[in-house]
Amino acid sequence: MQHELVRSLVHEHIHTLEIPIRFEFMYHDYRGPSTIRITFITSGHSRSNIGLRASHGSADDYTMRLNLKGDSNWNQRRILHEFGHALGLEHQHQHPDSGIDWNLTELKRRFKEQRIRRSFLPKIERLRSVPYDRDSVMHYPIDKDLTNNLCRSIPLNIVLSEGDKKLLRSMYHRQPALAGARGV
Repeated sequence: MQHELVRSLVHEHIHTLEIPIRFEFMYHDYRGPSTIRITFITSGHSRSNIGLRASHGSADDYTMRLNLKGDSNWNQRRILHEFGHALGLEHQHQHPDSGIDWNLTELKRRFKEQRIRRSFLPKIERLRSVPYDRDSVMHYPIDKDLTNNLCRSIPLNIVLSEGDKKLLRSMYHRQPALAGARGV
């Protein structure tokens, strides 16, 4: 059931984009080469290697871990968020232009120090080249009490935003075919 949910969401949300990336799903008995290798976990956080980092390391290591506990909205968000990472997208709440002033006391009460240092506090400077996108599936949902300056919470984004789609199209635009070249 988890496999089919992942597959259907990827087909519905990512394969409908005008990008030359298609995911082929092969199951645990497949022994050939693959770039993204997914495992389902029952404890801990979902995570994925970002972009080409998936090609580093052993071919036997998983590059994406999905914990699909919870309701369908959270599971959809987790899947699309981790596939966003696999395609090279990064956290929007870490965008230098997000303007988020974190309430460190509340962050430390809710999250482990390592996660705060990795997934909340550092600004990702390379994101400056794209506009901040509050609606991105790559943005964590944020309760306003986790910050010192938000007057309203940022909701759970469960679909690719228009900004996500635009960025993915720009990252994976199709090159014009060469004269005389055969179709892919």
